[in-house]
Amino acid sequence: MKTVLLCRAIAAAIFHVLLREEDSSVFLLLNGGDVPKGRSLSVVCVAAAGEAELYTMAVSGGAPGALSLSVSGSVPRVRRWVRYPTGGFLFVPDAYLRASGGSVSVTVHVKKLPPPELEEDTTAA
Repeated sequence: MKTVLLCRAIAAAIFHVLLREEDSSVFLLLNGGDVPKGRSLSVVCVAAAGEAELYTMAVSGGAPGALSLSVSGSVPRVRRWVRYPTGGFLFVPDAYLRASGGSVSVTVHVKKLPPPELEEDTTAA
């Protein structure tokens, strides 16, 4: 969906706005600096209740073949963002950022889940 370059100069940004063009959905890549010795990255969708969605987030930096970090999970929906969610997040150590020359690429993919199929009632007479 979207790749964001996270470097020391912008690492203090609280969030980055991600827009899914096909349906104008708005997602926030949250950059929490509240974790000792690192960053906590997570994704939320700014919307009323709706279809379930899953995200995958990958962080990479440095030379090709270097260690990468990733996480996946369901996308929480919020009507408005008030505080950093405490559910799931990806921990990115400060040492990883330093070893990557001060910047990393964060790639986020979000996909809609198909609606659950209706179960057949096999008890009908």
